[in-house]
Parts: sequence; C-alpha cells; structure tokens
Amino acid sequence: FAVSSLLISSQYAEYGADELPRRLSHCIDDLSYYKKETDQKIRNTLIDDFQKLNESLSTLIASGGEPIVQRVKKITGAHAMDSFLNISNEAQELLKLVIDGENELKTLNGELFSLRNELTKLYRTSINEIYDCIHNDLQVIKKRCQEIGNELADIDNITLHLRQDILNSDTMNALKMLVESNIAEIFVEAISDFKDGEIELNKKVQEKEQAVQISIKEIQHDLLRIADTLSTQLRQIKPELLHNVLKQYMGDSYHSIVQYTWYASLTLCAIFSLKALYFLFALCYGCFGRRPNDYRNDCCIRTTGSKLFVCGIWLAIILLPLIAALTASFLLIGVNAYSLGCWPLDDPFSRPDMLSLSERIFDAWRSKQIEEDLSPLMNQLSLANVIRSCMRNETLYHIFAMDNKYHLYDLRQYGKELYDRLELNIQDGFSDINLSKSIATFASPEQLTMLQQIVNITIESNIPLISLQIKDDVEQLEKIPRLINLIEDDHAIENLPRSVQIIAEQWRTFQIKNVNPTLLSHANALKMLTELNNRLERIALPSVALSAKLQHAQALLSSNLNEYFRAAADQLVQEMKQQIGKYIEHVRVQNGVWASMVISILCTIPLIIMGSAASELYKKKHPYPKYIVNEPTNTDGQGASGTLVTDSYDVRSKQQKLMYPNTYAMYFGYPPPYLRTRS
Repeated sequence: FAVSSLLISSQYAEYGADELPRRLSHCIDDLSYYKKETDQKIRNTLIDDFQKLNESLSTLIASGGEPIVQRVKKITGAHAMDSFLNISNEAQELLKLVIDGENELKTLNGELFSLRNELTKLYRTSINEIYDCIHNDLQVIKKRCQEIGNELADIDNITLHLRQDILNSDTMNALKMLVESNIAEIFVEAISDFKDGEIELNKKVQEKEQAVQISIKEIQHDLLRIADTLSTQLRQIKPELLHNVLKQYMGDSYHSIVQYTWYASLTLCAIFSLKALYFLFALCYGCFGRRPNDYRNDCCIRTTGSKLFVCGIWLAIILLPLIAALTASFLLIGVNAYSLGCWPLDDPFSRPDMLSLSERIFDAWRSKQIEEDLSPLMNQLSLANVIRSCMRNETLYHIFAMDNKYHLYDLRQYGKELYDRLELNIQDGFSDINLSKSIATFASPEQLTMLQQIVNITIESNIPLISLQIKDDVEQLEKIPRLINLIEDDHAIENLPRSVQIIAEQWRTFQIKNVNPTLLSHANALKMLTELNNRLERIALPSVALSAKLQHAQALLSSNLNEYFRAAADQLVQEMKQQIGKYIEHVRVQNGVWASMVISILCTIPLIIMGSAASELYKKKHPYPKYIVNEPTNTDGQGASGTLVTDSYDVRSKQQKLMYPNTYAMYFGYPPPYLRTRS
C-alpha cells in the first residue's frame, strides 16, 4: 500500500510540476487576451458605438422634414393616400405582366398546334410500317411490333392545348379600371403640399443643425479622451515581463530538475518495493516451505525464508534513518506549504496572519512603483477588498475603483451639462414647426366614391388550371422518348426490320427538332406563371376603412394642421432622446508522498521485530524428520525408459518399519543401519 501510494503521488507530483510552466504561460496568455479584448471593447463602446449614434442623429436632423411628415400621416390617417398610390402602381405593373404572360401563352399554343400537326404526319407514316411488321412470321418480332403499335396509338391520342386567359374577365376589367382611374392625379395636389411642407421643415431644422453638431462633437471628444486614457493604462500591463520571469525561473534547468526528481522518486519506490518483496517472499517461504533436515535440502525450505527475513531486516535498518529523515523533510515542507500557501489561497480570510503579510508585501511593492503605471489606481486599494471583489466576480474596472476617475457607470450625471445641452439643442431645432401653407383637399366626394368601388375588387386567376395543363402536356410528350427506347432496345433492335429501325431515327429527329424546344417553352411558361401567382398573392388591396380614414385625415388637417406637425416633431425629439439614453445605458465596462513514507516507517518497525523472531523459528530443525523416498514402479530394472546400463535398480530394500527401543517409528528407503560395534 505504501509503495502504491508513493508511486501514484510521485507520478502526480511529477506531472503537475512538469505542466506548471505551461499552465502559468496559459494564464499569462489569458491576461494578454483579456487586456486586448478589454481595450477593444472600450474603443468599440466609446468610439464606434457613439459614431453610430452620431450618424443616426445626423440622419434624422438632415432629413427632419420627412420623418415629421410621415408621423403626421400616421397620426391623422393620411397614410391611406400612400396605400392607394402603392396599389395603383402595383396594379399597373401587374396588368403589364398579365398581358405579357397571355401573349407568351398564345405563342406557346401556336407551337403546340404546329407540333400536333407534325406528330400526326409522323404517326401515319410509322403506323403503316408497324402493321407490316405485325404480320411477320417470327413470333418475337411480331410481339415487339405489337408493343410499338400500342405506344404509337397512345401518342396519337395526345391533346396539346393551353388556356390563354390568366385572369378572368371581371378581374381583368377591374384591374384596367384601377389603372385607368389614375389615382396619382387625384392626390397630386395633396402630395405636392406634403412635399413642400417637408422641404420647408428641412430648412428650419438645418438652420439650427450646427448647434446640435457642436454638442455631439464635444461629447465625442470627451469620450475619445476617456478611451485613449484607458487604453494607455491598459497597454502599460505588459505580460511579456511575466513571460520573461517564467522563462528565467522555469526554463530548461527546471525541467531537468523535475526529471531527476522523478528518477529519485522511482528509485525510492524501487527500494520500498525491494524491502516489501523481501518480507513477502520470506513469509511465503516460512508458511509453505519444507522443514529443514540433514539429509537433502533445496531452496524451497524455511531456512530460505529466514535468510530473506535477515536481508529485509538489515535493509530496513540501514535505510530507516535515511527514510525517516526524508519523511520528516517532506512532512515539514508539505505541511508548511499547505499552511502558508494552499490554505490561504483556498480560504484567505481564515489566515489573518498571511493576509497581513501579503498586505505588507503589497505595500512594499506599491511604494516602489512609478506614477506612470497602474500604481495610482492601487494607492487606496486593500488586498482584502480585492479578494472580496474577486469572490463577487467583479471587473478590474470596479475593483480598482476606476469609475471615480472616468465615470463610465454614470455618464449622464458626469457629463450632465454636455448631454443636457445636446438635448436642448435638439429640442430647439424642432421647436419652430409651423407650415406657411395648408394641405390641399385630398379628393372630391366623387373621387372618394370611385375609390370605394376600387376597394371591392376580388382577384381571381386561372393560373392553377393553366399550370396543371402545362404539367399534363409535359407528361404526354414524355411518351415519345419511351417509344424511341422501346424500338432501340438492345435485345430486339437487331431482329426488327430495317423499316422499323428507320422509324426510331425519324422519331428521334422529331424529338430533337420539335419536342425539346416545346418542353423548354413549357418550363419557361410555368416559371412565369409561378412568379405571377406570387405577385397576385402579395398584392394587398386597400380595405374599405381606408376611405373613411382618408376623409377623417382631411378634416383633421384642415382644422389643426400645425398642431399635428408639432406633435409629430415632439415624437421625433423624444425618439432622438431615447437613442441618446440607450447609448448612455449601453456603456458598461466590464500531498501524499510524506504520508506514504510515514506508513512505510510505521510498518517497517513491527516487520523487523516479527521478522527477527520468525527467522530464528525458520532455522530450527525437527528432531525426527519424516522423510520418505519412493522407489521406481518398475522393479525388474529392464523396462525403465531413459536409463543407462550403469544404473542399478531394486538394490534398496522395501520400505519397512523399524522398531527401536524408544518406540519411535522411522521410515527409510535405505538398508538397516549396522548397529554392532567392531571388535
């Protein structure tokens, strides 16, 4: 157990020590990436995003009349006029597309008529040859010609025709009436008045645009200054210095030390393993070995276990002081390293003494820094506060209290004068919203009645039916390639008459010259109908309520025109203020080795005591050993395999039981001993 724990702990320690420089290098790289990313976010937020705000405000100010006019139309309901204009323009384009599509279908029908005539002529020519082939004497040829005749009969039944009217007559007349009504002429005066009002408002707003632009530039200059200052301080964090320090203390020599330390740990593990094997084999020999005697001995006796115990004991005694010293060293280093390093890092506030020491080291380092780096931000910084902030996952901007200097958390309050001046200039630019000319009447009562009739149009098309006809024509024309393949079959064409083979060539020529162009025209017509059907589905005719909205808008604008324009201007100003407020809210910165050796030492001392006692026990011999020798089973001495001629067998007497006066019985395979004394 001690050897396994020591080996596993040393392997983990070696791997961790070898990976430490790389992991520290990754931490430094993360710091460098964090520095670059923070710098880029600051510049994007304070420079690029404000530039987008500047462009948005400039666009609204430069075209201030247009958004105001559009808001007036939306407030009063005058946008119904734009809906009527859009449907009129859409109807003109749609009518042109329908007429072009019907002309294309008319041309395609002419092609189909010519194709049907050519097909009839070719059929009459081919069917006569097939009838002659059917009367052939060979049954195989006769059967094949009957199949060809059936295919020709199917081709003769082909009907090719397409419907030409894409829209029914009522829908077509309604579209023509909508186009001929010339809605643009009805609203021409009102549209012109709105356009003149837009131009007039643009002039009034642009007269005060310069003050707004000056306020925007002041805010932009202030944000640019903050961004440059923050970027400058961030660039003073130099991860290259940390890389140099890491390279200095953890270079090639560090890896060599780690490698040799690993070799030393393996050597120590080998020594522990050798000692453990000595005791293990000694115990096994003692438990399972034979008793020692004076007659015949080999290595598998208990005295071998005694010798192994002696070797293990002496090895343990020799190495015990060294191992004890190493264990004490590792214990001292490990406990102090955990107490001084790991424990304070894991729970800083549980060790006030180490926290106080770190504060003094931090103060000493801070006193040696120059004023150009980050030390001014750390003068009032406490290490305990830094630890608490890190536990709350706060940003460095908040940890170093940088907002006391840059005020990015409350830009509105810090730059209150600048932002208030910007909003005041925007409000002043849209304050004088008065039109010198009223809006003309939208439409007369007769024209409004005509518009209500237009609204009742229901668009019905024949496109689905024509599409089905096109697909049916394509399926019928696909019978011609099947006929050609049937005639030109590899197994039958050699047996067919020459006249039938000529028929295949004629139909192939007809396929190339007439059928293929017609199929291409069908595909183009189907594509045209699909696009036209999509346009018809997207067209949105104005509802009946739009006419009522148009009348209501005309009444409102004739009574309180400037009031609605001022309300629209106030909405635009509020929108610009919301954009400024959104930008302001958008700115947000953001050890088992020594333990194994202790176990080994604690186990070694009892092993030495027990091994010494067991060694003496294993050396003792039994006073009356039981030793039996088995004679060979073949007693004639002639049938033993693998024997020499000089070998002798059966010279020993049979095993017998000898009686002695002391009544102990002993068994030997030798002749009885000579007990008489010589005279």
